[in-house]
Amino acid sequence: MPLAAHPQTKQRFERVSRLVEGFESPFGLELLATVHWVATREDAETDEAVVAETYAWGRHKQQFSARQIHLAIRVLAEHGWIRRTVT
Repeated sequence: MPLAAHPQTKQRFERVSRLVEGFESPFGLELLATVHWVATREDAETDEAVVAETYAWGRHKQQFSARQIHLAIRVLAEHGWIRRTVT
């Protein structure tokens, strides 16, 4: 069945597609996924806490610059995936 036959699935697909626009590389997708996880599962209530918790995961996550993490926070918040608090 085509995706058009499943309107809820199509809506979800379109929502994810809008979110990842500009983040289509493995690096970008990992950045979005990491920031989303930290913001929703690690009790990181501020942007700076998200940066700190991301870096606390280990050396691999330190490949993301603070600027990139802040950008991911902004994009996730603008698309309704996270609630943004103090910046």
